[in-house]
Amino acid sequence: MILLSLVAGSFVVAIIPGWSTPSSRVTPATQEELVRLQRSVSDLQGELNRGRDQLEADRRVWAERERNDPIIAAVIQTGGLLFACLLPIIAVTILLWPRQSDTADAEICDLLLTDAAAEHPRLLTSAKKTESPERVRIE
Repeated sequence: MILLSLVAGSFVVAIIPGWSTPSSRVTPATQEELVRLQRSVSDLQGELNRGRDQLEADRRVWAERERNDPIIAAVIQTGGLLFACLLPIIAVTILLWPRQSDTADAEICDLLLTDAAAEHPRLLTSAKKTESPERVRIE
């Protein structure tokens, strides 16, 4: 406000020197001083305008962040809640999913049965070799 009144006053003194009182005549030195002051004021106004433009740009950036941040926070919160709700269902599904039985146990049982039914067993030999009086053939 003070700068504007200074500029307006300097224009009046510089433009209309004939209207001033004889005791306050504008000399060339004061005119140069007024021109220098006017340039200084215009430089300051340019600086203020650039600062205002920068503040407006910063305000727009912050406004955009304020619009986007709640959306991102809501997405993260909803995703976490959904994961927490689905975790027990996933755990129960994993526990109840039908599993394949171990084939190693079945193969060992088949091998033992085949060896036990063979004429000359290799796995189930005892220290005494006793022969049964009659062999039964299973077909």
